[in-house]
Amino acid sequence: MFQQVQYFSKVVAMMQKLSGSRTTNTLLSKSIFLISTGSNDMFEYSLSGGNGDDREFLLGFAAAYRSYVRALYRLGARKFSVVSITPLGCTPSQRARRLSEDGTRGCYGPINTLSLRSYPTLAASLRDLADELPGMAYSLSDSFAMVSFIFANPRTNAWSNQTAHGHVNVFVLMV
Repeated sequence: MFQQVQYFSKVVAMMQKLSGSRTTNTLLSKSIFLISTGSNDMFEYSLSGGNGDDREFLLGFAAAYRSYVRALYRLGARKFSVVSITPLGCTPSQRARRLSEDGTRGCYGPINTLSLRSYPTLAASLRDLADELPGMAYSLSDSFAMVSFIFANPRTNAWSNQTAHGHVNVFVLMV
């Protein structure tokens, strides 16, 4: 995410040059910044075998995440929509990993456990940031819970097919 924040700072500088600081700041303060959190970091950690201390990894992950949000805030971002980590152990590569390592089919447990443990750490970090940074607002989706529900209920009456704007199908989960 470090590289993305650097790129964004260059975009902000260009916007300020073209439209002025006031217009740019107003636009950024009203914008919603969508952030999908560290799946790649978690894959990398898991594939490297980790260092044996998942808690240390999660604390480092949260610290890096806080620094990125602070950097975006300094650039003018105020509203964040954050997508948490899904059950990464259920991705095809991790299912194949389980089959290769254990000879059994299904989701790879260790990275799923790590994915699940990341949500409370992320939630606490966002709460702390909202207290620290005036005007910061956020939403945090629990993607692990959403995807787990879908896996457990692939066909259910809780799903309904909605048509939006006359031509786009939108599937709404009624929980």
